[in-house]
Amino acid sequence: MSIKNEGKIGVILMTYGSATTAEHVGEYFERIYNGKASAELITDFENRYRLVGHSPLVEITKAQAAALEDALGKRYVVRAGMRHSAPFIEEAVGECVAEGATSLVGIILSPQFSSFIMEGYKKEFVDGAQKHDIAPAV
Repeated sequence: MSIKNEGKIGVILMTYGSATTAEHVGEYFERIYNGKASAELITDFENRYRLVGHSPLVEITKAQAAALEDALGKRYVVRAGMRHSAPFIEEAVGECVAEGATSLVGIILSPQFSSFIMEGYKKEFVDGAQKHDIAPAV
């Protein structure tokens, strides 16, 4: 799909997501394991989170989005969207639309390539765009 030349362009920086604190581990694991994570695994991760305090992934990605938005200028709205934790990709799409975006570009920040993983991001991105009636550039 082509990017429209009218209105703002939304940019979604997409990453896997993370539980931000020990209290979010159960909810996070429910999403990625569909209820199949053992109680022992969840407890182990909760303990690890308590040792380190939190995961900075979401706040780092939000900071990257803000810096990119500043660098690109007023025609762009840049948001961070996670596959498996808040803020979810669909939420990021909604924020871009609310800020006046009429088209979207998605950038996957995954450090490794896997067709399976990339298709998951693409599906979340396209589904979010369709729900908010905006054209995605994929």
